[in-house]
Parts: sequence; structure tokens; C-alpha cells
Amino acid sequence: MAIVLAKSFPDGGRLAVWKIEESLEELIALSFNPDNLRQAVSSKLLEKRKLELVATRLLLQVLTGEFVQVEYLSSGKPYLADNRFRISLSHTDGYAAAFIHPDQDPGIDIEYISTRVMRIQNRFLSQPEIAALQPDDPLTQTLILWSAKESAFKALDKEGVDFREQLVSDPFTLRAEGIFKIQELRTEEQIIFPIQYWVNGEYVLTATVGEGIYKIPASRQV
Repeated sequence: MAIVLAKSFPDGGRLAVWKIEESLEELIALSFNPDNLRQAVSSKLLEKRKLELVATRLLLQVLTGEFVQVEYLSSGKPYLADNRFRISLSHTDGYAAAFIHPDQDPGIDIEYISTRVMRIQNRFLSQPEIAALQPDDPLTQTLILWSAKESAFKALDKEGVDFREQLVSDPFTLRAEGIFKIQELRTEEQIIFPIQYWVNGEYVLTATVGEGIYKIPASRQV
């Protein structure tokens, strides 16, 4: 199994990343219920999408210790049929990620490092956010912010969120892993999401939960 990152948190949250190097049949063979998983892979899907779907199911199997049935709300949000955990799923070129939590809505996003994100930077970052980017690596920091806003959006679970105006990030110093915050301005609660992030040579990964249980360093608390 190609698990390249696995994290467990004190509150019961768990996440993992899978590097997809296997064929579709090799992935399906790793399932506790290969027949069910094979039926879940629609023939209409592109091969890449099939690989991503199966990899996320295998990650859930790893995180829960058993085969689980994934369903989808009309919004596209995934959930487990038995509701034993709340889940969030993501995938990018060659990687899949999953995050489970016993009682809070998690958000996870993984993004392959590419310059494409710079072409849409103004769509999801405000001018103050762009001005706060570190000049030595604005690409990676921009990608982390895009990923972080995706994770916060998933954890918030509200439609019609303006990433540029309603998800506001806190400036942070880029490291291999770290934590910063994003505040949503979409609801009356204006929830603050502590965002945990990881960077390697091929992808960035971000994760958060609906009530922000991951500690922000004391100097950064709101």
C-alpha cells in the first residue's frame, strides 16, 4: 500500500494520503470487498477518475479498519452510509487524500504543485493576501492558500461562498508544515478555521475541522 502520509489527532481525527502507483485492478484487489468496489466504479468514468475513486475508498478502509459504503448528498458532499465517521475526500494528479472525524465536519484538500494556480490567483486571493505572500516562493504559498480555502469550504459546508471575499487568511511563514487560520465571513458565526498544512516536492495538503480544534500558537490566537 502506498501510504505516504498518515496523521492521528487527539480528538479522534485521522487523515492519510495515498500515492497512486498501482493499476486499477491492483487497487481493487486491496479492498476488503473488491466486488462491491468494482461495481462502484462506473464504466463511464475516465481511467484517472476510477483510480482516484478507488484510492479514496482504500484510504477510508485504512483509516476505519473496515470496508465502508460511501454515499453522496445532492451537493456532492460524501458521507458514510452508517454515519460512524464524518469524512472529507480529495484527489490530485497521482495522489488521493481522506480525513475522518468522529463528530465534526472535516475538510481536506490536496493539490499537485503546478504554476496553473497563478493564473487564477486574483479569483480567490484578495489584494492584502497577495501582498503578504513571501517573495521567495509565492507559488507554493498561493497553492497552500487555495487548498486551505477549499478545506475550510468543505468543513463549513455552505453554498455560495466567495473564496476571495468570504474566506480570509491570516499571513503565515512558509515551512514544510505548519498552521495558520482562515476566517469565514459567510455566516453570522464567522467561524475561524485553524488550517494545518504539509508541503513536499510534489503536492501541498491542508486539513481542518468545523469547530477548529487544532491549536493555533498562542501568539496567533484570535
